[in-house]
Amino acid sequence: METTLQIAPEEGPGSPPRLGRWLLAAVLFIMYLPMQVLLAVPAVVFAMSTGEITSMDDLLESEPVLWLTLGAAALAAALTIAAAAVWPRLWKLFTSRLYSLNEWLAWRAPRRLPLWAVPLLTFPVLIVVGLLVALLFGPTEIDIQLQLFSTPALGAASAVIVSTVVPVAEELIFRGALYNALLPRGGEAGGWQSHALPFVVSTILFAGVHLLAGFETAAAIVQVIILSAYLTSLRTFTGSVKASVAGHLVWNFIAAVGLMVSTLIDLPGITS
Repeated sequence: METTLQIAPEEGPGSPPRLGRWLLAAVLFIMYLPMQVLLAVPAVVFAMSTGEITSMDDLLESEPVLWLTLGAAALAAALTIAAAAVWPRLWKLFTSRLYSLNEWLAWRAPRRLPLWAVPLLTFPVLIVVGLLVALLFGPTEIDIQLQLFSTPALGAASAVIVSTVVPVAEELIFRGALYNALLPRGGEAGGWQSHALPFVVSTILFAGVHLLAGFETAAAIVQVIILSAYLTSLRTFTGSVKASVAGHLVWNFIAAVGLMVSTLIDLPGITS
């Protein structure tokens, strides 16, 4: 009897090619992080050239620079979200293959845990983590957070931005595109073992980016690592980036409100 050796394709049915997944992760990363620097640097350089800013302390205390930094973060996040939204059409334009956001970013209904339950789960997790970290390691506020919430107007604008476009953009990058790019052959159907590398790498890189952004105290480091692991757990457990987006939105919203209050009555802030 003649037999034919069947070699399974690297990607499962309906799965974008690995190169495309890595390309999307790179595009979103560049749109978000380097773009913030590119948008903010010219004004900072101008302020320094005029003598208004002579040190890092002056930079953190300059309200125009803080507004510019906030605006750069918001614009970069919005551009990242837009890039993710149009990516399937762009890929089809150049390759004639159309894959959905579900296939590119795991933008699907969560399994095992309904989406409405994510906020109910996130609230007690945030409270417990925030209190434990504050008690064991001290306040988690960092200088840039304190400055961004130093006035009512800055605080309100910061709360809106860190509770909307910023967490969505970050989740699409780390728990969406990067996580999917790291999934091995078989993807979501490959069992828990296939999620080990995506879980570890996306958790560490998300935390690492925040450390580079100024989360340098022991309390801030512990907090952002716990947050990152929690959000990645939501993505892994539910198979959906929508769950981690919802968790991140709720976490940042409650934490931003807490930080606004903490600037008035000296409570530990827990935003990230």
